Amino acid sequence: MLNADARALQSTPVAGTWTARVDEGQFSARFDTPETPSLLVVECSAPEGLLTLSLARGNLPAPPITLRLISATRTLELQTAPARPTYLVSVRDSAPEHDLLISTLGTPGESFALDVGGIITTFPWDDALATTLGACR
Repeated sequence: MLNADARALQSTPVAGTWTARVDEGQFSARFDTPETPSLLVVECSAPEGLLTLSLARGNLPAPPITLRLISATRTLELQTAPARPTYLVSVRDSAPEHDLLISTLGTPGESFALDVGGIITTFPWDDALATTLGACR
C-alpha cells in the first residue's frame, strides 16, 4: 500500500555520502554533505537496544518538534528532544516505535524523507543503514 505522504519521495535526494562505523557495540550510519557534515546520524547502541536519530538543524524550527519519517509505505511520527544544534530522537527497544523505525528505514534501495516543521529533506538509502539498524533488531 502506498503512503499518502510518499509524494515527498519524488524530490531528488540531497547529495552526500553515507559512512558506517562500528565501535564496541556502537553502530552508526552518518550522512555527510559538503555543506553539513553529519546532516543525519543514525546510531544503535546494541547493548541497550537504543536507536538514536540526530538531524542537524540548520534553519529549521527549534526543538522539541515532531519529526516525520516518510517512506513509500508509512509515515512514522517521532518526538524530538530539545538538543542543540540538532534534532534528537531516541527510541528504546521496549518502545512501540522501535521496530517500526527499523522497518521504515531498513527497506533496501528505497529513499526516505524527514519532515521537520514542513521542511522536507529526502535521503538516499544505503547499506550503512542496514548494518546499523540490524544491530538493534
